[in-house]
Amino acid sequence: MKVDTPEEYYNKIARAYNELYGEEQLQKALFLKQLVDFSEQDLILDVGSGTGHYLKVFKGKFVCVDPSKELLSKNPYEKYVAKAESLPFPDKHFDYTLSLTAVQNFSDINKAIDEMVRVTKKAIYISTMEVSKVNPILKKVLSSKGLRFTNKKFNKEIFYIIELK
Repeated sequence: MKVDTPEEYYNKIARAYNELYGEEQLQKALFLKQLVDFSEQDLILDVGSGTGHYLKVFKGKFVCVDPSKELLSKNPYEKYVAKAESLPFPDKHFDYTLSLTAVQNFSDINKAIDEMVRVTKKAIYISTMEVSKVNPILKKVLSSKGLRFTNKKFNKEIFYIIELK
């Protein structure tokens, strides 16, 4: 039996994504808004954005990437079909980068973090499920790169705040 890749899975469920995950993603965004107050001038990259419906709670100009073209077709922001491991932007192009519960779908967390750091000036915000096997890997990758980060817990999520300045 063939197992879907994350892109195949999300392409299949794109029509129902907001119904399945919308409220949960919105709650994460509202929690993140308590931690950071973006300005209207901030340029923000959302990695693994999907439909991007939760971004409406923030100020700023958003650019969204996701490997699922079907999810992105429902995303109202500037968008690119791309993977976290190969972001199609110049160095230090964005003020901030977000990635809400997408890191578990990255094929190479180390490379994805390198790419997010490369394109970001100020800070990166990543959330992952508390019980995810990705957490120890993510902590190890961040520490091995000498990145300063803190954690904040929200419901069953852990938010990693990575300060780059």
